[in-house]
Amino acid sequence: LAIVGFTLCWGAVPVILRELTTSVDAWTASGVRYPLSALLYWPILWVFYRNRMFTLRTIWLCAGPAAFAFSAQVLWAWAPYHLPASAIGFFARLTFLWSLLGAMILFRDERKLLSTVGFYVGLLLSVGGFVILSISKGLLDANVTWIGILIISLFAMFFGLYAVAVRWFLRRVHPMVGFGFVCQYVGLGTLILMFLFGQPAVLSQLAASRWTLLGISSVLGIAMGHALMYTAVQRMGATIPSAVGTLTPLVTV
Repeated sequence: LAIVGFTLCWGAVPVILRELTTSVDAWTASGVRYPLSALLYWPILWVFYRNRMFTLRTIWLCAGPAAFAFSAQVLWAWAPYHLPASAIGFFARLTFLWSLLGAMILFRDERKLLSTVGFYVGLLLSVGGFVILSISKGLLDANVTWIGILIISLFAMFFGLYAVAVRWFLRRVHPMVGFGFVCQYVGLGTLILMFLFGQPAVLSQLAASRWTLLGISSVLGIAMGHALMYTAVQRMGATIPSAVGTLTPLVTV
């Protein structure tokens, strides 16, 4: 259920972000979306604090996944300005290959997948489908640029290893506590970048419909999507959620 949830959430977000490109720049969009999600987690973290469900060490551990998440978020925010939504959805599935590589190196239990026939069948279908659909829907698109492909490929690397880092650092941390603090780190970083490189002045001129889209993309793509991903990674490892996540482009299309 967690995998289905974050697949649906993340599949919808590229369309929303693409719609916002004419109203707000990448730095400003990120500077609103992540801090908004961070604020939504304050009451949740307060409840966990009252119940003594995390320590100072937990907060420090969250800095590991946060570094990968922050790097990926910056690249993800740039992507809609260089690629159409469908191409973003397809090329972003390269995250699976990085998650697979990292998980196989670090986690002995996930290496057991290498001895199952079903894993190779699924891998062949996922990678084969990615290549075919990327060529037919992405590389032949006139709006696709090599800069865009580079940006989304780097995003895939950081985001793929992000799932591995979640399992490595936060395997015993409640998913909502883990992402709650990761979101605080990333939210602060994107807020700083917004004031350094963005155009926050445009926020005062945004129509209510645009603010609504920003809010929806924040709740779906960040507050809900990441917490569901953390849940899936803790329960099933990094490989399987990333593999099933290759269905996300179908939602985007």
